[in-house]
This record gives sequence, C-alpha cells and structure tokens, in this order.
Amino acid sequence: MIEFDPEGNFLAIADTRLAGVLFTSRYDDYAFMGPVIVKEEFRGDGIGEKLMIQGMDYLKGLGVKSIELDAVFLALNLYRRLGFKDKHFSYRFKKESTGGTEKIQRFNISQKDDIIKLDRKLTGLNRSKHLRRFCIEFSHSIYTITEENLLAYGMVRERNGGSYAVGPLVAENSSLAERLLLGIMAEYPQKQILIGPLEPQREFIAFLRGLGFLHNIPALRMYYGEKRNYHKHVYGIIAAEKG
Repeated sequence: MIEFDPEGNFLAIADTRLAGVLFTSRYDDYAFMGPVIVKEEFRGDGIGEKLMIQGMDYLKGLGVKSIELDAVFLALNLYRRLGFKDKHFSYRFKKESTGGTEKIQRFNISQKDDIIKLDRKLTGLNRSKHLRRFCIEFSHSIYTITEENLLAYGMVRERNGGSYAVGPLVAENSSLAERLLLGIMAEYPQKQILIGPLEPQREFIAFLRGLGFLHNIPALRMYYGEKRNYHKHVYGIIAAEKG
C-alpha cells in the first residue's frame, strides 16, 4: 500500500514512538481508508481521530469526492462524528473447500487489459493501478470466464495460516460469480476459502450460505461525500483495507 501511494499513508508518533497508522487507497476521485491501527497504550488520546482527519484532508485535497471504509462497530461513533454515513454490511465468509468438478479458465497475461477494462465497465472505478500489480503478483492464481468476451474474473491470494482469500471477484451477473467460485473451490480442495461479499448481493450471499459458508460479525461499510453504488457486479471485495 505504501508503494501504491507513498504520501497517502500516515503515522502517528508519540514521544518518539510509533503510536498508530492509517492507510488509504485511491482510485481517481474515489478512495478507501483503512485500517486505522492505534497501539493499545495510546488509545483514548484521540490519535485515531487525528489520523482520520489527516487522511480525509489529504484525499479531499486531491479531488476525491467519495471515501469509504469498513467499520468495526466499536468505532462507529468516531466515523459518524467525522461525517461518515452508513451504507450496508460488508461480510467475511469462510468455508473449507470440498473440491468440485466445475472447470474455469486460468488467467493468461494477455488478459490483463481485458480484466482492467471489465472492472472499469462493471464498477465505474479506475482500479487499473492495483489490478496491473495484482495481475503480475498473482498471475498463477487468477481465474476467468470467457465466452466471446471476458465475463468474470476472480483473484486468489494466500493468507497467513494457509487460507485463501478470493477477491476481487467481479462478474456480469450472480450466476457467473457462482460458477467462478465453484471453479476456484475445485482448484483448492481441503483449503479454507475466504470471500467478502457486500450486503446488496443477496442472491450470491444466499448461494454461499447454501454451500455451507459461515461468517462472523460483519463490518459496516460507510461512506463520506458522494454515495457510489459501484457494487452491483462486485461479488468479492479486494480486501478490508482496499475496498
């Protein structure tokens, strides 16, 4: 995240010690904030709020019109006080894959521009900088559905502990997203699969629950400024810190 935007990440220093951090990810005039992390011994001193204000001022100074974040419920009062409004739940589902037979296509580097084009078309966001990096870094674990044109893509990234996060997962419709996820699960048998759908994707969430996926307490997606409903074709977010 520091490499993507060196000036968009902030440190709080107290008595020469690192007290807290805040990261931001910017996609032209839309941005995502998080995580905000304050060391336990410095909590209660307003450091988190100061970091948030610094980050918001930075983003607004660059012409960002919409800022979003995934809030834990303990921090809701802070975010609401700063002007953030409730949008919808942001879920984190998980399940150990039992495999399967659904066949999907593996990513070919020649599809990189097609992925960027499809993502821009379906989300309305310019996430090309991040996606180009991901297409190189995770080229061995990106999966697609293509007929005459690219219709869906999903990226799989290994996490600590041997689990595998699917995201972003972007598709023309829910049935394609379901097919793509089943194909990914077939590629990762006996592995814990993580995916973060947003509350408006009710059909896809019902599909996950039908497969036996479970979730803990969700985060609350909040927004500041313009409300962007870009999620219609997003079935798995990139990550809690990148939207």
